[in-house]
Amino acid sequence: MRMVSLLRPLTAAFSIGVVLAAVPACKKSTAAEAPAPSAEVAASAESADSVNKAPDAMTEENDFGSITYTVSPEGQVKAVVQTKDGKPIKKNISGEFVFKGENGETKVPATVDENGVIVAAGPKLEADLTPVSYSLTVDGNPWTGAVELPKGGTVELAASAKLAADNPIPEGTVGPNGGVIQLVGEDRVEIVADKGGTGQVRAYFLDKDYKVIAPPADHTVKLSFYAEKPEIVVLEPEAEAGAYFIGRVHSRIDPVRLTVVIGAGPVVHTAIVGYRPGVHFVVGAAAPRVRVLVATGWPVYHFRGHGHGHGHGHGRVGVYEDDDFDGRVGVRGPSVGVVVGAPAVVVRAPSVVVAPPVVGVGVGVHAGVGVSAGAHAGAGAKVGGGGRGKH
Repeated sequence: MRMVSLLRPLTAAFSIGVVLAAVPACKKSTAAEAPAPSAEVAASAESADSVNKAPDAMTEENDFGSITYTVSPEGQVKAVVQTKDGKPIKKNISGEFVFKGENGETKVPATVDENGVIVAAGPKLEADLTPVSYSLTVDGNPWTGAVELPKGGTVELAASAKLAADNPIPEGTVGPNGGVIQLVGEDRVEIVADKGGTGQVRAYFLDKDYKVIAPPADHTVKLSFYAEKPEIVVLEPEAEAGAYFIGRVHSRIDPVRLTVVIGAGPVVHTAIVGYRPGVHFVVGAAAPRVRVLVATGWPVYHFRGHGHGHGHGHGRVGVYEDDDFDGRVGVRGPSVGVVVGAPAVVVRAPSVVVAPPVVGVGVGVHAGVGVSAGAHAGAGAKVGGGGRGKH
C-alpha cells in the first residue's frame, strides 16, 4: 500500500491529541459515560481480517504498530491492532473512545471480543463533524489518535477519497493563490493560509482549469485545521466582494491534517485533504504536514466590527479573538486601519473566548489637505471553534 508520506503537497495525516468541537454558548460541556456496549456489538463475530479488508477501514501507524478501524453512522466502532511487522495483537488491550458533540463528550469503553476485534458502541453521528478520539493501552504502551467524522462515518470519508482518486489533481499542482487543492463533492476548493502571522485562512472555489470562480450562493465552508492544536473553523463569505470564504486560525504552522466540509443547501460533503483509498496515516512527530501557509501579503481583515474616519478615509478594525493578540496594522487603498487591543482571555473545554473592547482608528487624507479621524469601540465574544462574535 502507498504511504501517506508519498503524497507531497496533498498529504494529510492524523495527529495525536483530542479535537475540540464548537459548543453553543448557552450549553456547558459535560462528560458522560456511555452505557456498556450492546450485546450485538459485544458478541461481534467480526474477524480481524474482515476489519482490515473493510472498504471504509482507516489505518494509522504509530511507533508501536498500526490500528485499523471503522466507525458506522450509528457510532459503532470496530478496530484491530497489529505490531509493526503486521502480527495481530489480541490481548492486553484496554482503553476508551471519546465522541465530542454539541452537548459535551461521551466516553465509550473499548472491549475486545473473542476474535481480537476491539468494539465500542458510541452515539449516533449527528453533526457535520464529530471529533472522535481514542486512548488505548496496548501491551503497556499508549496508543492515541483522533479523527473528525461526518454523519456517514468512515464510509462517507472512504467515498470522498474514492471520488478524489477517480478525479485526480495532477501531481505537484497548487492553487492559483499558492494553496492546496481538494475535490469535495463536485467542488474544487483551494485552501490557503497567510504565513505572515495574521491568522487568515481562505477557501477559493476553482473551475476545471483551476481558475478562481465565484462561490456558489448556497454554499458554506467549515474546516478542521489540526496543527499544534485542533481547531474547527467556520468560514464566512468575504464581506466586500464575496469572492472567497474567509476565517481565522490560531495556528501559525501548517496542519498535519486538514478536513474540509462543504455545504450545498441540504447536502453536505466532507473530505480529508490528500486522503486516498489504501493510504495509511502517520501519527506523532513523524506526521507530514499539509502545505497551506503561503507568504500572501494580505492586509489585516476586519473580521469583527469596524471604525470609520469621517471625511475621505476609513479605518478598518479586526477584532482578533485570541489569547496572543498583539495589535496589527492593515493598509487598504488610501486608508490606514489601526487595531489597538489588550490580550483576550481564553477558557477552553468548552472553548470560550472573550475579547476585551478594541479600538479602531480611521485616518483619511484627501488631496494632501483634509485630515479626519474616527473611532469605534466594540467587544467580541466567541464560543467554540466555529462560534460567531457579537459586538
